Amino acid sequence: MNLSSTLREGITLPLLAMLLSTSLVATGTTVHAGEQSAIDWSGVYVGAQIGYGWGDSKLSASNPNDTWEIDPGGANAGIYAGYNHQMSSGLVVGVETEINANGVKGDGRYLYRDEPWGSADNWPAEVDLKWSGSTRLRFGYAMDRWMPFVTGGVAYAGYDVKTYDFGSIWDEGDGMLVGWTIGAGAEYAVTDNIRIRGAYLFTDYGSDSFDSHRPSGDFYDTYEIDLKTHAASLGVSFNW
Repeated sequence: MNLSSTLREGITLPLLAMLLSTSLVATGTTVHAGEQSAIDWSGVYVGAQIGYGWGDSKLSASNPNDTWEIDPGGANAGIYAGYNHQMSSGLVVGVETEINANGVKGDGRYLYRDEPWGSADNWPAEVDLKWSGSTRLRFGYAMDRWMPFVTGGVAYAGYDVKTYDFGSIWDEGDGMLVGWTIGAGAEYAVTDNIRIRGAYLFTDYGSDSFDSHRPSGDFYDTYEIDLKTHAASLGVSFNW
C-alpha cells in the first residue's frame, strides 16, 4: 500500500464512521419540531482541519495533439471560520469560508502516442494544486450534540503546471481556478464550545487558460487546464 492510499484511507474511514454513527443517532434520537436541542449551534466558530484530496485533470496546449491526463492527489491542511443560526425547528443555517495549503499534485503521460521522436513517457506534465478555498452556505439539523449538514458554494484554487523533456523542465505556468463545490458532513459537540467534524466535498473548478514560459523566461505556449477534485477532511473548532 503506497503513502497516498494510506493517507486517503486514514481520512475517509474515520469520516465514514462518523457519518454512519450520525445516522444511527438520528434513528434513535429525534428532536421534534418546536423542541430545543440541548446544544445551541448558533454563533461564530473558527477551526482547523486536515484532509486528503484527489481528482482528475486534463491539460491541453494550443496544438490539440499536445494533451495530458493527470490524476493529482495528496494531503492538505487549513483553517475555517463561519457563523451558524439555529431555528426553533432545529434547522441550522450558516455560512463558512475555508482556506487550505495543499500537497495535492500528480503527473501524467503525454497522450500523443504517434509522436515520432520517441516514447511519450519522455514528455510528462505535472499539476500542483498549491492552495484551495471555498465560501459556502451550510444547512444542518440539530440533534442534541450531533448536527449532520449539507453545504455548497463557490470554490477557488491556485495551481502550478510544468511539462518535462527527458527529465528537465521544458516550460511552466500558473494561474487560478474558480468553480463550484458541494458536499456533506457531520459535527459533534464535545463540549458547549468545542466541536469535531468530518466532511466531504466534490469540487468542479471548470477550466482556465494560462501562458507558459521556458526556464529562460521566454513565452512558449498557451495551455488550458480542467480540474475536478474530491476532498475528505477531519476538523476541530471552537464556538462562541
